[in-house]
Amino acid sequence: MTGSTVEGEASVLFVGGILSLTGEVEGL
Repeated sequence: MTGSTVEGEASVLFVGGILSLTGEVEGL
């Protein structure tokens, strides 16, 4: 289980960043 939480947090941040970018693009 070592590093699973780190990978989970990284994936969440990555997906969150993409969603925020797409949201900004759609907002424009």
